[in-house]
Amino acid sequence: MSFPGESTPGNVSAPPPEEPAPARREPPREWISIRGSRIVQWIIACVSPVWLALLAGTWVPVVPVISGLIEGSREFVPADTVALLVPAAVLGVLLGLVVALPRYWTAQGIEVTGHGMVVVKRPMWWFRGRAASIPWEDVHHVSRGVRPRNKPVLDVLLYRVDHGLSMPGWAKLVLPGQTKWGRTSSSRPRVLFALDHKDVRRLEQMMRDAQPELFAVPDADPDSAPQRGRVESQWVNMRWHGVVGWIVAALVAVATAVAISVQMVREVGQPYIGASEITGGTVFLLGSLGGTVWAVCVAPRTFTRQGVSADASGITLVQDSALWFAGRTVHIPWPEVRSIVPDVVVTGSGDKRKTHAVVELMLRSPDWVSRVPSWASVFGQEVGRSPASPTEPLTRITIKPGNRRQPRIVEALRAVRPDLFPGQ
Repeated sequence: MSFPGESTPGNVSAPPPEEPAPARREPPREWISIRGSRIVQWIIACVSPVWLALLAGTWVPVVPVISGLIEGSREFVPADTVALLVPAAVLGVLLGLVVALPRYWTAQGIEVTGHGMVVVKRPMWWFRGRAASIPWEDVHHVSRGVRPRNKPVLDVLLYRVDHGLSMPGWAKLVLPGQTKWGRTSSSRPRVLFALDHKDVRRLEQMMRDAQPELFAVPDADPDSAPQRGRVESQWVNMRWHGVVGWIVAALVAVATAVAISVQMVREVGQPYIGASEITGGTVFLLGSLGGTVWAVCVAPRTFTRQGVSADASGITLVQDSALWFAGRTVHIPWPEVRSIVPDVVVTGSGDKRKTHAVVELMLRSPDWVSRVPSWASVFGQEVGRSPASPTEPLTRITIKPGNRRQPRIVEALRAVRPDLFPGQ
């Protein structure tokens, strides 16, 4: 005989079944799409009254007036030349809108989860796409503000940031020391979301639902009251470096191509035009078209956001991605920097002798980086310049900001790490 709960050789009681572990709930995900408003912006740019008037052919009666004004200044320009230049300008604008089309029409928006937020702009055609993840632990505070023309902006102040973040045009990453829309990040980086009123309200509500404590007013604004002894972050803008040269080269290439095309159209079929003239004109036309293609190819890296940032974490050489340009942002932590040397490079001789002010960064590890912004150069195995040696090769990065900006970069780097300069 056996009693309840007592096991016998022929009767082994089974252990009570274990309760299944509760399924782990994934944090809720919310998505706000920016695609619709961006498409509207692109359409407005296409159908603005100015371009509608030009596309409708209203430049035709204006052509004789323009031609007569130029002729009155003792420089005769035929009306057919002016008639060709005006639609060429319109076609140039339309070409720019076509090039920008994927940036506006691609799927894009912000995903808010329990872990953080993801800013996404999907790849489309020749647009490479952009994506940036911001975890909640990196966010210090969130507030709403305004930008020019009383448009709303959501200001996300960060404890730290991945210096390689690639943001869409409607989300601006402001590094320490940089100013955007009157907001200067003197100590911490921030992300500014420039959206419509409706999208700003919805994004703010989504973030409040996920992390309401981020909207509490902090005891002290870490951006306005720096602590004693804290490193003040610096930013030197390099965005317009080389823009004048690009504009001159682009105008010369386009004007030459248009002038040669007009002249060839007017002169072709004339009895004095032979094979040599046609060949020469074709060669010059192809050369000018090649210059135009070059100007288009380098335009994104010329006009994209770029500069030098220095803060407590290190030096960041910024050149953001834009259109078909992949970007060349490089972050160099301070432990990797061996020395900072202002220098002058001399080129040419005699009357053609020129001096170029540069800043050289000597890094401790050889071949530490291979790609830098277009206004800098890198040599991964430097052995001939101090403090490098044949037994201790270093990486040398040469920043070429021009004679006007070089003192500003030196001052910015010296303000953060004066000990890395020779003689300090």
